[in-house]
Amino acid sequence: MSYDKSYDGIWGDDGGYFVFDKTGNNPAAMIPPVAMIGAYNAMNMMFEYCFEHSDYFMKLPSETRLSIREKAKAAMAEKLALKNGTTAQEESANIDAECAAEMERREWDKFYDHDNVLSVYDQYELTHPGAWVKTFATKESVPFTGKFTANDKYYGALIGVDTDFKEDNKGWGNVFTGYAGYQGIHPSFSGGSIRHDGGMLGATEIFDRKNFYTDWTIAAASTGAKARNMYGHESSRLYTYGIATKSGWNLEYGGGKYIVLPIFMASYTTVDMRDYTNASGLMVNADDIRAVQLNQNIKWIRNYSNGWQPYLTAGEVWTVGQKSRARVDETKLDELHLRPYTEYGICVQKGWAHDYDGYAEFLGHAGGRRGFLTKLGFRWTFN
Repeated sequence: MSYDKSYDGIWGDDGGYFVFDKTGNNPAAMIPPVAMIGAYNAMNMMFEYCFEHSDYFMKLPSETRLSIREKAKAAMAEKLALKNGTTAQEESANIDAECAAEMERREWDKFYDHDNVLSVYDQYELTHPGAWVKTFATKESVPFTGKFTANDKYYGALIGVDTDFKEDNKGWGNVFTGYAGYQGIHPSFSGGSIRHDGGMLGATEIFDRKNFYTDWTIAAASTGAKARNMYGHESSRLYTYGIATKSGWNLEYGGGKYIVLPIFMASYTTVDMRDYTNASGLMVNADDIRAVQLNQNIKWIRNYSNGWQPYLTAGEVWTVGQKSRARVDETKLDELHLRPYTEYGICVQKGWAHDYDGYAEFLGHAGGRRGFLTKLGFRWTFN
């Protein structure tokens, strides 16, 4: 026969102990696994936001991506003219001549393949670095296995800087991004609540060729968790590490007016909760969470000539291998498992002269996570 665990609240010379009964879980015992899953979810949310360059650039039609390079070419021509004592028109013609020779060498037709033009011009670093900021807030309920539900709030911000776009001799473009962020997590459930506050650092490498891109990122976060339950207050420290990859393909129709963008993302995340003494004076220890998250979604994008880009998004998220294994005073707690969930929403992106860009996404979750999520972001290019 199996029994649920609960605190007895009776103290002896040994500092207190657990008893087993049939009355159901005491919520105070579930603080460790809920805190760890909160840190796991927060890291994977941050992974969705750190691929800013591809998220912005690959939603654009090829004509627009070409015009961005042309504007950058004009700026470079002016700099070269000042350096060489020539005119901007002469330097622009020199750049075009060199690129035309390169395209002829590669046997490309610049009038029918805009992405090849972009690829050639990128070798002259005809794009500028940029900076961006993203903020998010979500409110949701998470129904775990075993009829246990947590009500979660996540919020935070991520700030990043992109380098110049460069290309190798095989046509692969590359951007490096460094980023840092704040994350706040507030899970609550019957009889207990937790508040995390912490920061994260990460780096992303972005690769693209024509209409395909694939990105990789690595990040680490540290959060301090303060919990409250019927026995008082307790604090713990959590460290989260992870790596993620994201790939997509830009399928363009109607001369760039319509874009379908299928995306696949995968991540591997580890959550380490350090041992601590809880509000009842008992030792808490937990095995690390090591799990893979798979996220497949698709975006339907409509491009307008005035820079507006409304789009719809829908996808499914699965977690593989995630199990919370925590113990209080060597008594094993019930394991919590994340269920698959669906994400869907309506979004909009707007660019102003290719120097400033903003976006907003309003998303809903159903299934293993139920609630809503709001994202706001802004990007500016250094000229």
